[in-house]
Amino acid sequence: MLGRIPSEAAFDQKGRPHSQTSDRQPISFRRGQTMAIRLGDYIDQIKANVEPGIPLSVATKLIIDFGAVIFADGMMGTESFGVFDPKTRTWQRMDRDFFPGDMDRYWPGQPGWPERQ
Repeated sequence: MLGRIPSEAAFDQKGRPHSQTSDRQPISFRRGQTMAIRLGDYIDQIKANVEPGIPLSVATKLIIDFGAVIFADGMMGTESFGVFDPKTRTWQRMDRDFFPGDMDRYWPGQPGWPERQ
């Protein structure tokens, strides 16, 4: 994991709190910025994900992808978007017609996205 999950969203799918170490800091990433990530800082996590299949030493190509993005307001984006409801302690999917509820239909640059005038 890179960054820190906002306290409003630091719960698993069953509503249990995630534990986070105090050294994890939030990431502020704005449009047009580039972020360099030193993979060596995450080698233990990389090995834990690769080595159940093959030894990392023989891997010739790795694909690193986002599993989830969690925004400062607590909204989480995975294959769709959701918000954590503290009353029911469950993740609630956002309506697919609510931006950005459907990344395939309502995402900047995708067909159907209204261009700003």
